[in-house]
Amino acid sequence: MELFPRSASLRVEVEQTRLRPGEVLTGKVTLVVHKPIEAQELIVTFTGTEFLTWDEIHGTYRSNNKKEHEILTLDMRYEIPEALSPGETSYPFSFELSEDLPASFNYGSVVVGSIDCVRVSVEYDVTAKLVRNGILHPDVTESVELVVRPSLRELLVPVLSKPLAANASQQVRAWGVFKQGQCHARMELRSDVIVCPSDVPVTAIVSNESKGVLNDLRVILYEEVEIDRDHNGEKGVQKQSYAIIKHRVDAQIIEGIVNDKPVQLTLPIPPTRPVLPNMTSHFIRSLNYRIAVEASFVTCPRVKVSVPVRVVRKSQARAN
Repeated sequence: MELFPRSASLRVEVEQTRLRPGEVLTGKVTLVVHKPIEAQELIVTFTGTEFLTWDEIHGTYRSNNKKEHEILTLDMRYEIPEALSPGETSYPFSFELSEDLPASFNYGSVVVGSIDCVRVSVEYDVTAKLVRNGILHPDVTESVELVVRPSLRELLVPVLSKPLAANASQQVRAWGVFKQGQCHARMELRSDVIVCPSDVPVTAIVSNESKGVLNDLRVILYEEVEIDRDHNGEKGVQKQSYAIIKHRVDAQIIEGIVNDKPVQLTLPIPPTRPVLPNMTSHFIRSLNYRIAVEASFVTCPRVKVSVPVRVVRKSQARAN
């Protein structure tokens, strides 16, 4: 039992919590009055907001920062009696979602440039608020979170893929100084479109013409992100490139590598990894991915070769 029972409460019910752009959000708000009160109006609001949060470190001090970008706000207002008696009353509502409404998403990165703990998200909710009379009587609110899925129009856009290949050559230097000869690396992808989750086949060709001993071969998925906090030219823009998935090739495969002979590798992308397809964002200026093959030698820098890739949702891949 509550120590200070509320005079009124609200229940928000929606027909579905997952919608697509162009659909209609319908539901009802139930106002439950427990004891006589006075109120001004009932407001039901459908809101969409993009949030950006990050930390900055200044010496030993860490500051938490937050910015918001309003996507939309739609209101429905209801006239209600000024004096409310105990009982229940339901108020239906409906909101038509625009065709170009951005899809919900959550993005996070430990570090982007000089800022830490970066989080970007697009969130939607429908909130009911009973506006009370007088500053001593707080308003009554209740919310339901919603998810806006990608539009069918976006999913039906043909995804045209193409094969990719890239080459790299590097002078192998022991301890970065003494020349030991050249190493050439080539990678090939059957498609520049990757579906998450999936196993991405990669063909690698390593031709080691140096005295160095190849001791490590990896396939890596890199993420490259640009966060724009201020939308004022380059001011407030932070950039970062880092490996989010690494797959180390077994030693037996490395030992069996022959110059100019293709080696079939696989980059597994599990469903638990936060790999996002292209999405509409106010704060994320760009989010790109590339797959790299990196060959390492004892006491020598790595030989790296990479190609850009596009990430699509599984539902989009099925639609095509």
